Amino acid sequence: MDSNIRTRFDAAFMEFRRWATVALDPAKVRTEEEGNFLSVVSALYYSADRNYAEMCDAYDRQDQVSVAWKCRNLMEIAIYATFALQSKQNADDFAADRLIDGRDIGIALQKIVAELNPSQTDPDLEASLKDIEKKMAAEHVTRTQFLRIGDLAKRVNLRDEYDNLNRVCSKFVHPTAWSIFAMDELPTRVPSAGEILFGYGAMYLAMVEAEIRPHVKKYGLRHKP
Repeated sequence: MDSNIRTRFDAAFMEFRRWATVALDPAKVRTEEEGNFLSVVSALYYSADRNYAEMCDAYDRQDQVSVAWKCRNLMEIAIYATFALQSKQNADDFAADRLIDGRDIGIALQKIVAELNPSQTDPDLEASLKDIEKKMAAEHVTRTQFLRIGDLAKRVNLRDEYDNLNRVCSKFVHPTAWSIFAMDELPTRVPSAGEILFGYGAMYLAMVEAEIRPHVKKYGLRHKP
């Protein structure tokens, strides 16, 4: 990658980070709505920040698998950000998924524990599930199916792009025959893949910023009216 391009990517990343540190300061919260909005936007921002930083590290190490993983994460975060900032209802639906996913994970782990030892239970796991169910009741979450990223991509007009990039990244990330046989020679087999995926990851970070920053500038720490 041209060093000037990389410098511009990193400079934009650092400028977004400086802005977010001030704009997304919890000390600015005055109402419950602002607190709820900030929790959603902060989750999106910090996830994008972390994944871009990790993608940079992976790219510098020529770890194409990790670059692909982080690029795909950034794409999904961009889709979630576009969806969640469209309305309060969308943001609430997105936030509810943390509980739905947590419940799904807990139930799946319960089944694993039962298969390993039918007479044994995990008290910590049981307590976690009860806590999640209590929060679901408190937040009036009755939905049991999480929002599928492919459906959201369609709703924000990114379905074709999602399908294509997700397919490519999955070839690197998931243990298909291609990745198993080619794992040790990926950088030489597809030498430009890391650079291409890094560029797309940087673009998705810019998309996250393009959703969050103008919204906060116009509406503050509040949903669209």
